Amino acid sequence: MAKLFSYYGLCPLIDQKSFLGLSEDKVAGCVIVTLGKKIVIRYKLSDQKQISSWSTKDLLTTCVIYDEHEEYYVAGFLNNQIRIWLENENNLDKVKKFKLQKSVHTLIKQDDGPPIVLFKDGTCSSVKYAISNRKAEWKAVLDKGVNIKAQTILNTHGQVFVCLITEDVTLSCMLVELEKENYTIIENSIKVREIARKEQHVSILGYVIIPNSEYSQLMTVWSDGRIYLANVFNNNDKSIGLCISALKSLSISSPLAMLALNNNYVAIYGPDVSQEGASLIIYNIQFKIMQSRQQFKLFSKDAIMFSIGSYILLAAGQGVAVIPYQLAAEQLASIVGTQRVIDDDDVKIVDEMKIVHWTSSKDSNSKEHNLQIPHYVPINIAKTINNAVFEGLPESYIVDLVFPMLLDNLNNNIQTLMWFLSYFKDIKESLVVTLMQYALTLKDGAFEQSNHTNGVTTDYVLYPLGRRKLVNKILQTPISEALILKPLRTKLEFNQTIHLLKYIYYLISNPEDYLTFFKQDCDVDVVITKWCNLLIDSHYQEIILSRDPNVLDLLVNLRKVVKSSIEDLHKLKKSAALMVMLKDGKSLEVNQQCGNSKYYSVESV
Repeated sequence: MAKLFSYYGLCPLIDQKSFLGLSEDKVAGCVIVTLGKKIVIRYKLSDQKQISSWSTKDLLTTCVIYDEHEEYYVAGFLNNQIRIWLENENNLDKVKKFKLQKSVHTLIKQDDGPPIVLFKDGTCSSVKYAISNRKAEWKAVLDKGVNIKAQTILNTHGQVFVCLITEDVTLSCMLVELEKENYTIIENSIKVREIARKEQHVSILGYVIIPNSEYSQLMTVWSDGRIYLANVFNNNDKSIGLCISALKSLSISSPLAMLALNNNYVAIYGPDVSQEGASLIIYNIQFKIMQSRQQFKLFSKDAIMFSIGSYILLAAGQGVAVIPYQLAAEQLASIVGTQRVIDDDDVKIVDEMKIVHWTSSKDSNSKEHNLQIPHYVPINIAKTINNAVFEGLPESYIVDLVFPMLLDNLNNNIQTLMWFLSYFKDIKESLVVTLMQYALTLKDGAFEQSNHTNGVTTDYVLYPLGRRKLVNKILQTPISEALILKPLRTKLEFNQTIHLLKYIYYLISNPEDYLTFFKQDCDVDVVITKWCNLLIDSHYQEIILSRDPNVLDLLVNLRKVVKSSIEDLHKLKKSAALMVMLKDGKSLEVNQQCGNSKYYSVESV
């Protein structure tokens, strides 16, 4: 699953046309913004504060990047100059200038390699090699008049490639293999495919290269809404690939900005379908659906997007916006049934569909179609579930149907709710939080009474036993950390959060209790730790501002028990070799010839 969170402004733009880009800084959580051709500012993303800035009299022609290998900043000046400097440099006009024979198009930062300088004629090399060989003459890759529109470095099967989107009369995708040491072009390794369709009435709106260690893909979106994917390494196919879907989440009246977030997710910015404002969406190319949306009041045609850490930075209009995002594990069951068949006249992805009804030799209303629902489940709930299962509805839809029925009379449905949580796994995070809120606030009379307290008489334990069982069941429900934070923040009250944190502390301190009530196949430590982190994250400000000594004691106790658990893990790690010997049935006797007390020796055979 993918989730976009609320955006905020980082800094204003002097002029979007003179904006040269931004890149990740040496300091974690900070970015380098090349605002114009004469000014560079370093910003902290969390509080939007300036760390430092540089200015120059000469014109910058590339974005400033930080070289983590050589530990200096580097940028292109006056089209054919490269300058490097340290963080404490005050005057960029006095740093050493390296004049090159060719015009520099841009500098490309790599995650696991040195930065690469890409020239306007398509040649490239590492920055260090370009400076050392600045007087050498290299054969041009692109003809005069061909412009580079986008560039990406691809690493696959131990080989390094640069993929260029170029524009002459039409767009083309060029794949060139690079030499590993200096990142120079390998001759006779150039592969080109034209980005065009046979239909004359369509035009391209957006494109992006999606890097992948196995096969990288070219994704294109066209003016009729169709989305195409092509394997850039497929030498036998020179087309734009296969049509996988149609874009219905954005208007196709203007160009789109696209950014690859990982192998399966692409961020797309464009005009909203309502023609009012703009929208940023995250598109899942694996399941071919839109999974998250963030709306903006104004649309800008020349928008540029960057991905740094867990943030999308959007330079559009008068400023740079920061949009936090989170990508979680895929859950196919939650997607089934949420998409509709395309009904646009211009797009015919599904040409024909036949509806059939599967029936057995027996009556379709026979008990063979019914689930084995326990007798204590109310008749209306059992009937609703059976009908929904018979119709083939997805589990998430069934949960939405049944959930209001459970809450109508929850005092008499605790046993039904326990079965519901055991049978259904695809429960929305907002519903999980609602159930937790009910479980913490229901009167004791709604639960099965018991005197079982495990000898503990502290307010850190939930009473009665039935309430504890229900809360434990809810804690084991599969959730997405990205999607549950907002419901926790908005639905669960602060006192309920503290109450639940106290119970989690009790579980961590008394493992013999949770081993009794949790499923054997449940990774209890992971579940409890995850919920503890989520509760603190969702109510962090309230916890910090609270002056209640009980809350402070709770946090101190949690810290102590977590620290103790970490120390125990370190001790177990040290004894791992001994445990392996015990498992293998080897003797633990010390070899006296070694003259030490270690449980191993080296013997020449």
